Amino acid sequence: MNENHAATDCAQAIEWLHSYIDGELDESDLDTMRIHLDQCPPCGDAHEFERSLHVVISTKCAETIPPDLRDKLIALVVGESGKSTGSPADP
Repeated sequence: MNENHAATDCAQAIEWLHSYIDGELDESDLDTMRIHLDQCPPCGDAHEFERSLHVVISTKCAETIPPDLRDKLIALVVGESGKSTGSPADP
């Protein structure tokens, strides 16, 4: 693999990194990403760091909305979706 091709692969891998961690890549891109991460230590290290950070954020930074606030937000959303838009199709 020439240096220019490797740089393109690394740039693509970094671009896809969050989608890869979140399981959002299609099968073909997933295979490409796995191969690249196995063969490229710097990208593999970036993956491990981002994956670890993702786990920490998802477990340590989760907050629960108090039930009364949740109910108020739902009421607002339902109320907004039920408002008339003033379009001719509205009764």
